[in-house]
Amino acid sequence: MRIFVLGFENSRNYEITTSMTLSNHANFLFRKGLRKDDKYSIEDALIRYGNSSYASYDKFFGSVVNNARSIFLNNNKLNAHVKLWKEGIRVPKIFFSKKQVEKIDFPVVRRSAYHSRASDIEVITEPDNFIKGSFYTQFIPSEEEYRLHIMFGQCIRISKKIPDSEHSKIETTDVIRSSSTG
Repeated sequence: MRIFVLGFENSRNYEITTSMTLSNHANFLFRKGLRKDDKYSIEDALIRYGNSSYASYDKFFGSVVNNARSIFLNNNKLNAHVKLWKEGIRVPKIFFSKKQVEKIDFPVVRRSAYHSRASDIEVITEPDNFIKGSFYTQFIPSEEEYRLHIMFGQCIRISKKIPDSEHSKIETTDVIRSSSTG
């Protein structure tokens, strides 16, 4: 049995990506792309690490972790937020209308259902600045944000999210966003 990890090779933030670190840590076969020449077997497994490319290749593997369709469905931030909440993970409350938002303390965060790299986030500081969106959450101030990557019960990487200079136009808050590599 072979285990392949489909991910991204490098980024501007660190020499190798988390998907490569995962592969190296567990002795899996890293791939930045898939080829039919590899002749996959029903005994082989594929772990997709945020990469939904080569969706038609999922059928060549006996098991697929994070299949391409799941990655697409989880790109819906509202659905992902609700899934986390249903699993008992603490997430900010969700609001859907201006009327609901006006009943909570400002600032609030406007979100779109689909986006990447926090491109949808708009901080609304007062009711007069209301912006239509898919949903809203109460703003939770933070000075730092981290993403922990866990595999087999071990933390294999910790990523600190840093403010992206292109978004520094937002006033009154220090909104922490992912860089262009997530």
